[in-house]
Amino acid sequence: MNLILLQLGDSDRDGKTAHVLAQKKIERLRALFRFAQNRKWLRENPASGLKSPKVTLCPTLPYTREDMMKILAAIEKYADEMPAAGLQNARSDASAYTSPSLQRNENR
Repeated sequence: MNLILLQLGDSDRDGKTAHVLAQKKIERLRALFRFAQNRKWLRENPASGLKSPKVTLCPTLPYTREDMMKILAAIEKYADEMPAAGLQNARSDASAYTSPSLQRNENR
């Protein structure tokens, strides 16, 4: 049991998704022990007291006007190399981020 718990935080080297991986492992561990408890193989679920990691997400900031101009220029620069559907999707996605409602923070 101790070995399993020690490995919960070792799954993700960059730290970006470590909390999600740890949470999933804890959920699986709880489910495994709940299954064993339901089958009467265990009297108690030793994983029932495990707490999921707390997650604090940072908001994603919108692109600056300068960033969007670079993105639009890159789409046009590589337009010949993209399939038609991919080019249309790229242009559509970029235009969504250049709408007036999303340009309010252009001077951040």
